[in-house]
Amino acid sequence: NVLVTNEGHIKIVDFGLAAEGVFGKKKIKGAKGTLPFMAPE
Repeated sequence: NVLVTNEGHIKIVDFGLAAEGVFGKKKIKGAKGTLPFMAPE
């Protein structure tokens, strides 16, 4: 995926489905996403 900023800079991004992190005292890990829009692999 390619995004263009207001200043005209190009940003290459990946809207992946894996997530891992710590938010406050809550830890998340694993696949995240909306099932109908996920790739089969």
